[in-house]
Amino acid sequence: MMAASLTSGILIRWLYGSPASITTLTSDSDGHFAFRVAQIFSAIVIWGLASGLWAISTGSFRQCLGFQYKTWPGFLGLAALTSLVALPLAEWTLFSEQSFSLPESMKEFEAWVKNTESTNQAALLNIISDLSPGAVIGNILAIAVVPAIVEEMFFRGFLLNTLVRLVNPHIAVWTSALIFSLIHLQFYGLISRMLLGALLGYYFLWSGNLWTSIVGHFVHNFASLVIALLAINGIINNDLLQDDFGFDTLTVLCSSCLTVPLIYLFIRNSRKRNTALSNE
Repeated sequence: MMAASLTSGILIRWLYGSPASITTLTSDSDGHFAFRVAQIFSAIVIWGLASGLWAISTGSFRQCLGFQYKTWPGFLGLAALTSLVALPLAEWTLFSEQSFSLPESMKEFEAWVKNTESTNQAALLNIISDLSPGAVIGNILAIAVVPAIVEEMFFRGFLLNTLVRLVNPHIAVWTSALIFSLIHLQFYGLISRMLLGALLGYYFLWSGNLWTSIVGHFVHNFASLVIALLAINGIINNDLLQDDFGFDTLTVLCSSCLTVPLIYLFIRNSRKRNTALSNE
């Protein structure tokens, strides 16, 4: 994350002409462009390049990262549907500014976290509120497409693939999910992002193909972006822009009830896939 921030900072200085804070960058369209380019470039350099070079150095790029393994095509649709249905449940675990509280000895750190989260959220909403065609395409690339591909290459294709050879698969999934969450440095979403990381890890293990987790990751990010856009424009409840995304209890319960059978379908078809592979 520190390396990604440094890379973004250098690129932003080149694009924007001077060092710029996130508040400055999100104050006009030129800053929006610099921010999107920096996000895309740093993600590709840090996650995509690192995992790609590792895969190339150890053997076949596609095989090492899990692109080549045989899988049931239906896993892609199942991953998309599960990520969409599970979104309210995952977002329900977000901390809000009111619920995020640390011991008295850490109040200074708590104040810094709240200020950082508030600044980042305001900046992100400012970025995605630009509805010009170029901005919308840029946001989809920077928020949904590029992170889904390069982060999955690193965290599932490289990290989880490595850990699963060393420890129990479940330990590997949750360890990689925790690292995935911590590296994003989004404190309110620590638990939510860890749950997302675990779900994406299981997608990869159950299907045996990295494209499944990439699709699941993309759907989660894209759906979050669409919800934010709809809320900004008053089409749906503006409470969905709050830290906990404003999902009511009934929505969260429905999300939970629908997610469980979808995960069961994943596991059942994973067993069928493993049986078929063992019989070949």
